[in-house]
Amino acid sequence: MKKRSVLPSKLIAISFLCFVICGSLIGCNFVIVESPSQTPAPISTQDAEEDEKFSQLQTLVAYQMTQIESANILNQANATQIAHLWEIVSYQATQVMALGRPPTTQVYVPTPYSSPGMVSGSIEIEDGRCCAGGTTGETIELSVEFVGASGVGDVSLMRVRTGNRCYTEDDLLEVLWEPFVPEKLYPFRVIINWVGFYVSVQYQDDQGNLSPIYCDDISIEGHPPTPTP
Repeated sequence: MKKRSVLPSKLIAISFLCFVICGSLIGCNFVIVESPSQTPAPISTQDAEEDEKFSQLQTLVAYQMTQIESANILNQANATQIAHLWEIVSYQATQVMALGRPPTTQVYVPTPYSSPGMVSGSIEIEDGRCCAGGTTGETIELSVEFVGASGVGDVSLMRVRTGNRCYTEDDLLEVLWEPFVPEKLYPFRVIINWVGFYVSVQYQDDQGNLSPIYCDDISIEGHPPTPTP
């Protein structure tokens, strides 16, 4: 009987062992190569999120700057409108007073003098005479001359108050403005003995400038009626 050779069996065993070892090494290599390839993914996602937030902040800041600029423009427009409305109200108040039909309750807007001597004038009762007279109970008419002048326009208004003394500017606040006239007649009821008749006036030009207050007076003597025989 012939002896069977064991060489092929040994070769087969060695080949199988090499195949297993190589397969193991290849499997490990895959693990080593594949494992680091999965780590960068979260880092890339985080960067994208930060870029998105930064972009949103830029858009928000740009929008807020636009809003601030719009608010500044609106404030300037409002200030211009308010100034324009004040001009219209002042003009309308002057027109109302110039018509000689002021409202029942006068709204007085004080106008400061633009400069000393801008508006000036005078007043004179009965051509400057010292005295006048009449019979007690009689009504006489006293002529009053008004003179007003302005360095920047025309004197268009005046306010006049009569009484037993010269009046101040605060006293004239109660008097309505009326169109300027060079002369007026004032009735006066004569009483017994002597009494003073005073006229105070203030002028205003068409630019709203005011004059000082001017005052003149005259003494009125009242005579008793002539007795009947």
